Amino acid sequence: MAKKRGGPAAGDGAGAGGPGHYPYVGDVPEAVRTVAASLAEQAAAMQGVDQSLGALVPRVRASWREGVAGDTAYAAVSKVLEFTPTVAPSLSVVSSVLAELAGDLTAARLRIDELCAAYGTLEPAERRVVAFGDWIPPARESAYDRALSEMEVVAALVGFRTVADIDAEYARVVRTVTSQAEAAGDRIAAQTSAHALPGGRAGSSAFAAGMPGGTDLTATVDSLVARGLLPPECRDMDSATLLDWLKNHPDVARALVENRPGPGGSPAEDFLYSLTQPALYPAGADISGIDRDRVRTFFETMSPEDQKLLGALFPGVVGDLSGAPFDARDSGNYVRIVVAKEDEAAHIAALRDQLTQLSSINDPRVGSTEAAQDAIREQLALAEGRLGLYQGVLDHPERQIVLFDAAKGAFAEVSGVIGPSTKNIGVIVPGTGTNMAGIQGNVTAYSAFVEHAPPGELAMITWMGGGLPQSIFPDAFLDSSSRDLGPLLAEFSRDVRQEGAYAGAATPPQLTVAGHSYGGAVVGIAETYGVDADRILHIESPGLGNDVNSTADYHPLNPDVRRYAMTAPGDPIALAQGKDAWGFGHGPAPDTATGFTRLATGSYEDGTVVAGVDAHGGVFTPRSDSWENMYQVFTGGTVLVCPPDVQVGTPDGYYVTQPSSDPPTPEDIP
Repeated sequence: MAKKRGGPAAGDGAGAGGPGHYPYVGDVPEAVRTVAASLAEQAAAMQGVDQSLGALVPRVRASWREGVAGDTAYAAVSKVLEFTPTVAPSLSVVSSVLAELAGDLTAARLRIDELCAAYGTLEPAERRVVAFGDWIPPARESAYDRALSEMEVVAALVGFRTVADIDAEYARVVRTVTSQAEAAGDRIAAQTSAHALPGGRAGSSAFAAGMPGGTDLTATVDSLVARGLLPPECRDMDSATLLDWLKNHPDVARALVENRPGPGGSPAEDFLYSLTQPALYPAGADISGIDRDRVRTFFETMSPEDQKLLGALFPGVVGDLSGAPFDARDSGNYVRIVVAKEDEAAHIAALRDQLTQLSSINDPRVGSTEAAQDAIREQLALAEGRLGLYQGVLDHPERQIVLFDAAKGAFAEVSGVIGPSTKNIGVIVPGTGTNMAGIQGNVTAYSAFVEHAPPGELAMITWMGGGLPQSIFPDAFLDSSSRDLGPLLAEFSRDVRQEGAYAGAATPPQLTVAGHSYGGAVVGIAETYGVDADRILHIESPGLGNDVNSTADYHPLNPDVRRYAMTAPGDPIALAQGKDAWGFGHGPAPDTATGFTRLATGSYEDGTVVAGVDAHGGVFTPRSDSWENMYQVFTGGTVLVCPPDVQVGTPDGYYVTQPSSDPPTPEDIP
């Protein structure tokens, strides 16, 4: 009778170690040790600079005892002296941290060498046992027992029972090294952030550019080439050249999108991989906020060019990575759109083939295929609209796409530039019927605000974080989409706030989050999760959000946020306002809610009143009073406020609420 094999299970650790070895993880110890020694030398040099400047101060004051020039020179040198004494100690601390890290890396490599040797000894013996299969015929029992005994002897010698145990030990080493590197990074960040240069942006410091941690992507590119994800000719490409090349090589773009970072590839890849690993956080901690700051701190160790390049190399991760600079996210999303365009073109070809086949059917037993053809034509129109969007982005790489997921219907584009001169940023969530095929129209409409503002002062973001309702009834009356998108919008508002803080402006830009139509319901739900904004604007909005009774149910990150709303007279959206039962409707009307300022919609440029069904989208007509009021909110100007409604008596003794006939009054936004 055959007996069941009792050794390691088939496939235990098979292929886990590669061709007899495990790759090293983390930086090269010698390189880290070299940087540590260099920083120690710089610390000594800075001590000399500090002493020299200290001796210079009396001479400066002696040279200019009176006058503006003397005061200015003395103040400048004194300001420098406030900073320079802190540099040498900080450099010494960083040097010590890096020297310690180099020791940890060396120890890890020695341990990995031991694991490679153990693997090379145990794996062949284990493979011989596994080769017998699960059931051992009587004729082979003796050979099997001998192979099993040999494996047990080898296991005793190397100290591991199976290859799977070696794999587990290697994984532990990887976690340890990753943790040590992160701890070192945190200690270095504490030094660099504590001694930022006066006037520098957050995360910058006098010597941050010299810190290790992803500032050189050579190893990252080499790793991707070695794995066959990039061809060798991509080694010397900058981000713009690589993106242009990928546009014509969608197969390589797809491989990059589908690739996920793993340990041991490069410092930059190790960091991205670490974001996917479990971590411990203090109870009640803002986990997304901690991760967002951690990501931004890492990217700030890189040049702007390398930030964009890393986005192109790992588009599936960086494209929508909270905390990543928008330029890096844009690079990643460009690559994702290359792939989406290829998929959409194939989809269109398949639909056209189906249409051709249906139109060629001429069989009375089948009947008319016109209804089926109409359905395919509708799908084809949407697919062609999406393809047009993708092609437009690829043809204009200067467009900044900071969110993209074709499968989820997610898209966000920045119109204008978030930079040193930016004073205001607006985010608009569009409404019912918006999808990837038609989002370009929204981008164009919202860009009009940017074009009207002084150059560089206003940026607008069209945000569609996922699928929106496509029909008015019943979809637009249901809360499912707003509940899905609200938390995402709240998180995105914090990403925008962070991007504005790093833009280099002397005063961070003011942020307005707005929702049009169903987008207002999304904004309302987002406020229950904590939107970071200076101003909130509901435009023809169905309500404050399901289960929201008043602004007391909101959790704003900015306690001084100002809220505004507008609804044109006769807009059918009013029929949905005030409804909220069993997921149907979107809560109280923003225009009459306590804590909201009701804005006038006024007239179009030709004097026609903005009212009726057409006003639902007509409020975005440039130069209309409604459009001008929105612009003033986005830029923090002066708005026209509706007078309070009035109570009018009826012949039967009741009172009804009606709009006041008084003119709107101007009000400055603080």
